[in-house]
Amino acid sequence: MTGIFTFMDNSPYLLLLLWPLFLLVLLLTTLILIYVWVTRFLRLKKEQNDLLREFINKWDKKQS
Repeated sequence: MTGIFTFMDNSPYLLLLLWPLFLLVLLLTTLILIYVWVTRFLRLKKEQNDLLREFINKWDKKQS
């Protein structure tokens, strides 16, 4: 019984210890999501540029 009461008495301190960990996990998750979004955007932009370049080359060959 004393173990339960000791845990309940120390629970505010436990929350104070876990709060920075929670914030760190939240920050890292946000940074990872931003990184994934930016890399995906850049990859799609490069793919679009490649397709446009290919289309222009085909168009030029048709014209000449």
